[in-house]
Amino acid sequence: MSYEQYISRLENKSVSDALSSRVGLISKVLEKVEEENKWNYCYAENKWTAKQIVQHLIDCERIFSFRAMHIARKDDNPLFLFDENEYAKEADVTLKSQYDLFREYECLMTATYLMYKNFDENELKRSVAVAGNTINVETMGRIIAGHSLHHMDILEERYLRQKVK
Repeated sequence: MSYEQYISRLENKSVSDALSSRVGLISKVLEKVEEENKWNYCYAENKWTAKQIVQHLIDCERIFSFRAMHIARKDDNPLFLFDENEYAKEADVTLKSQYDLFREYECLMTATYLMYKNFDENELKRSVAVAGNTINVETMGRIIAGHSLHHMDILEERYLRQKVK
């Protein structure tokens, strides 16, 4: 899978800045979802609800953050692949309150930012092969940031139908 669509959105920001600056934007979008009571809304059949999108972002960020730490710490064990659709199917978001989901994601984004803020240049440049593609710690952070922004665009365009400024 190509992650270039996520990486290219970051406009020459450092990975630390990209991870930090997204928190405010994502909070604005999720506050709008709350205001419009769109947490359980689906724009089409077989699409995820807004709650499922946030859970997907949480799951992916945890996995990608683990991968970044794994690479940064020179762990020789192989990294695993995951199927985002299987994860989504197994995550029962109906049991989570909107507040808890929103708060969990905010805390996770902050933790990811702090982890990256404290990686040194050598750690950021370390790389490993995952599914036949070589990736480094810095690029993994760019994927995390760009992936979350990609899904905020989807929430704005297809769930809220207007951009949050």
